[in-house]
Formats: sequence, structure tokens, C-alpha cells
Amino acid sequence: MLQVIEIIDLLDQGVTEPIKCKLSDNSMAIVKYPNNARGTAVIVNEFIGFSLARKIGITVPDFGICELSLDAINAINDLEEIDERNAGKCFYTVELNNTVPTIIRGSVKNRETEKIILLDHILNNFDRHDGNILMSIATGLLYIIDFSHIFSKGPYPNYDSDYVHRGKNDNLYLYDTILKENRDVYENLSLWCGYDDRRMMIEAENIQNILDRQFIKEVLDSIPQSWSDAIGGKDILRTIEEFINFRVSHINEICSYIIAENRR
Repeated sequence: MLQVIEIIDLLDQGVTEPIKCKLSDNSMAIVKYPNNARGTAVIVNEFIGFSLARKIGITVPDFGICELSLDAINAINDLEEIDERNAGKCFYTVELNNTVPTIIRGSVKNRETEKIILLDHILNNFDRHDGNILMSIATGLLYIIDFSHIFSKGPYPNYDSDYVHRGKNDNLYLYDTILKENRDVYENLSLWCGYDDRRMMIEAENIQNILDRQFIKEVLDSIPQSWSDAIGGKDILRTIEEFINFRVSHINEICSYIIAENRR
């Protein structure tokens, strides 16, 4: 496992207060740590979201789990936002150079609109805004980041929220809140990266085959014990597993609902 060997700076990138770090392989990374301002559930969500995104072919930065030691924390004497409570296993993404949080017209090389919309619906992501889409000036690749607030809607992750219960209820799982909350980004993606109803249906079928129950189980089994304990243990992980499997099993219906809502 990679180690944080130096904390460079606290980043002004949202409420979770990530840190820029140098890792033991000499890469620079953006690190989110346990017991941050929004809780350890944030890094659980990040790991799940990035894992599923990569599996279905959405472009994301390289990511993983790294270790933040007390020594690395204590070496930064003037950083009050982080202390010994934040030591342990963290979630990191490799820093992307020369990127902007926007879509540059006519320059996008990867066209993943349909997959992004579908994954947001699988994971109940109400927080797809301009700040969590990055465009590389050098390569023209569009990167998706930030899954910290999936599953529930609100400032703190909540695996017992109304939207989690509705999201796996046979009578209530179709709702337009995700489309409404993320409308601006989806419209920009559709305009500058392309969108097609038929491709949406094809991607839904592909995702249902790719995100099988075994893969979902493997992702959740890979979550560090310390993270699992912090969010409530195996019962919560099983709730998450049940939620994702339910949504994937109904992805064709969700897809049809999205298409119908977009045509209104």
C-alpha cells in the first residue's frame, strides 16, 4: 500500500477539505482522510463510486487507498484542520495536471454522457456539478471526479435516508430528482459531448452485464475494516450492496424513465 510521505497543502476543494500529498511512489495525489468534516462515509462513497465508474468505462483519475501516518501529520505544524484523528487508511486520486473544471467546446475526445447519467442514477448522485468534471487541456479527455455524496441527498452521507429507501423500493425507485439537480451538467455534456437515446439503451444493457453481483461484492469487500467500522459495520455495507444491486437490476426501467423525462 502506498504511503503519504509528505503533506503539501490543504486544498480549497469542497467541504471535505482534501490534502495534496506526495506518495511513496513519488506521485502527487489528492487525499481524502477518515474523520473529515463530513465523516468517513465520504471516502467509502468515493471508493465505491470510482470503482464502478472505472469498471463501466468512465474516464476517472487513477485512484486507490493509501496510508497516512501520524509522522506525516505531525510534520505539518501549521495545519490545524488535520490531526491524529485523521491518520490511517485514506482515499486518493492521482493529481491531474493542466485541467479546468469545464467542458471546452469541440475538444472532448471521450464521449461518455450516457454512462455518466446512468451511473449517477445507479448511485443516487444528486451532486454532479461543474466542479466535479475536469477537462485536460493537453489530451482533451474529460475526467469525472467526486462521488463523496452519493446514495443520499444532503450535506452529510446518510445510508438510512428517504432517497436510499425509495431507491430500492419496487414502487418508488423512479424519480426525476437526479435529472433536476444535475440538469446543467447533463445539458452541457449532451451539447458538447453528444447524447443519443439508442446509445443510452445500449449502455444500460452493457452496465447491467458488467456490474454483476460478484463485482459489487468484491468492491465492498475491499473497503478497509476501519472505514466499515466507522460507518456502522457490515450491516451498512450490506445495505449499500442491496441498493446497488437493486438499481442495476432495474437499470433498463431507469433508462426508459430517463429517456421519457428528457423528451418532456
